[in-house]
Amino acid sequence: MASIGLVHRPAWSASRSSPRRPTRKRAEALLGGIEALQRATKLGELTERAASETLPLTGAVAAVVYLEVPEAGPHLAVSGSIDRPTADARAALIRELLPMGPSAPYLLLGNGGTLLVARFCAGALRGAVLAERQGAAFEDPDGWVLTAFAGHLGAAAAVLSTPERLGQSKRLREGPPADAAVSFGNRTSEDGRAARSMRADPLFSLADVIGSSAATAAVRELARIAASSSSSLLIEGESGVGKEVLAQAIHSGGPRRDRPFIAVHCAAIPRELLESEFFGYEAGAFTGASPRGRGGKFELADGGTLLLDDIVELPLELQAKLLRALQDRAVTRLGAGRPRPVNARIVATANRSIREAADSGRFRPDLFYRLNVLQIVVPPLRERPEDIGPLAEHFLRRYAAAQGRSLRTIGPRALRSLELSSWPGNVRELEHWIEREVHFAPAEATCLEQLTREPVPVEHQRQPPATRPLREVEREVYAAAIAEAAGDLSRAARELGVSRGKLYRKLEMYGLSPR
Repeated sequence: MASIGLVHRPAWSASRSSPRRPTRKRAEALLGGIEALQRATKLGELTERAASETLPLTGAVAAVVYLEVPEAGPHLAVSGSIDRPTADARAALIRELLPMGPSAPYLLLGNGGTLLVARFCAGALRGAVLAERQGAAFEDPDGWVLTAFAGHLGAAAAVLSTPERLGQSKRLREGPPADAAVSFGNRTSEDGRAARSMRADPLFSLADVIGSSAATAAVRELARIAASSSSSLLIEGESGVGKEVLAQAIHSGGPRRDRPFIAVHCAAIPRELLESEFFGYEAGAFTGASPRGRGGKFELADGGTLLLDDIVELPLELQAKLLRALQDRAVTRLGAGRPRPVNARIVATANRSIREAADSGRFRPDLFYRLNVLQIVVPPLRERPEDIGPLAEHFLRRYAAAQGRSLRTIGPRALRSLELSSWPGNVRELEHWIEREVHFAPAEATCLEQLTREPVPVEHQRQPPATRPLREVEREVYAAAIAEAAGDLSRAARELGVSRGKLYRKLEMYGLSPR
């Protein structure tokens, strides 16, 4: 067989330009592929699903997926038009490429770029996805979408390869006792009423995701895609940006719209009550327990959506139990000996980066992988000033109607004052500001001409200290040391005062490579 030459290897650095956004068709194909991965229950099944999904995702005629799992050994799967000798050669190529590290997100190989390889790494687990075409070369958009798919494959493999996952019995999937699987279709009418009566007001819809900025348009588009899915969703953004509004809108726009939407504020529940709130309890499980027992929030959300607000605040011991519930799709009430199957879509929100919390040990990485199937980051209001006017008009009409006032629009002078502020409290602060203005506006006014109090302009607001994340500073230090040593890792390690092993780990963590 002819040797395979390297055609294109994109640089992986902080200065590279952002990848092109996938088209809607490509995004939907990626979503379908991710959902297929999430349905896998074993590593062998996962690699087979990944190989099959790679074909429609990239328009390839053949695909090879290779995993190296320390606890379970290597896993290989092929799909499409490929004979055994060629498959073996492609697998050998992948094994040769893995030690190269994550210096490039993907590789275009072969004669004219007819081979595409995307590698991934999750802890000690590593692997790659190879796609092959005949005649037509792959392009950068193909590389970026396969890279995203490979990242989700690595996350799914990391979850399935945890020691407790590899060693646990498959009691719910491979023949549980007949009386252990309790159908939630037989839930008592009291539980059903509770699930539907927890929210008297109608839920927000996608029409309530208001704003004219490009950032908000992108959030709406991601929300439409997420609404059609039942995969776990992570929504990140500062306090007050509207994360729960977005979660409700996604629920309302999807197939679970007629089932319950249950919200749990993780930071507001006392630590000692968290487990019973999540999973429920049996009669007599603890002092003061209801004599009839009580279902937890998972059970109330059966068939619908469970919103875990501020999930990053959960203690680590409950994170482990939450992960088990998500993996097994079942919960065990306190005091019970048998699990109950549950079908609830999980939407989690956080006002700070969960990835950073996982990196620092404050959040379980395997739970992060499980939740981060789909992700939407909502920018703060200061980064999308074009949205201030539409949001202010929306809140003005809402509160004017509620108070029986005639206000319908905001005058240029008042709008200018609103747009000069950066709104550190985000959309929530703007909403309450407008609500107050409605109270003090002239009784018969139809236009809010002037504010009764002026928001603090941006230039007069107190600026935060010029601090930088430790990871960002450390990455620059290691990058500078590598550059100064001209790629000599031994010399760089000596200059930094660290071992070569630690240097290698840092290079892998920050996506750096010797020059």
